[in-house]
Amino acid sequence: MPHVFDVKRRQRLWDEDRRSRQPIDRLMAELEPSEGEHWVDLGAGNGYVTVPLLERGCRVTAVDLEEEMIFDLISRVPDGLEAKLETAIGLMPPVPVEDGEADAAVLVNTLHEISDKRGLVKELARVLSDKGRVHIIDHHKDHEESGPPRQDRLSPDEVIALFEGFRLQRRSDMGIFYHMAFTR
Repeated sequence: MPHVFDVKRRQRLWDEDRRSRQPIDRLMAELEPSEGEHWVDLGAGNGYVTVPLLERGCRVTAVDLEEEMIFDLISRVPDGLEAKLETAIGLMPPVPVEDGEADAAVLVNTLHEISDKRGLVKELARVLSDKGRVHIIDHHKDHEESGPPRQDRLSPDEVIALFEGFRLQRRSDMGIFYHMAFTR
């Protein structure tokens, strides 16, 4: 089984180090969310990406393996935005969204944690609308800085091969991370 983030370290997901390495404004600029879109945040953790998506007028289905993460995420949702959030606890796949319902899916620092990556790609193809997109942001495989074990990381070329049937729309470098956007 691949490395999974330790829930006991969840406060690190909002700390100054995270904000400097993955500034939320940069993430949102990469993701380009539009008001009214339905996003699926897979590996949502305690809401570092979910909350800004909600604040930008998106509806979000946040999925995480850990119940504590989801409870922490819910506590961070600004008043008045609760109705735009659905949460689910569990392994991925499956993705708890109806066929063709999602406009976009995002996995930030998560793809390397998924055991059944091919199954997840198949599920993403199922839940995304015809114009749906998937955003993968993860650690460069060969970067020495902190993060998941190097043997669990995927290179951009490995991600492209994994997303067979999707088109690579954009690829960008974000320091120790990369961003790849795929469309159906």
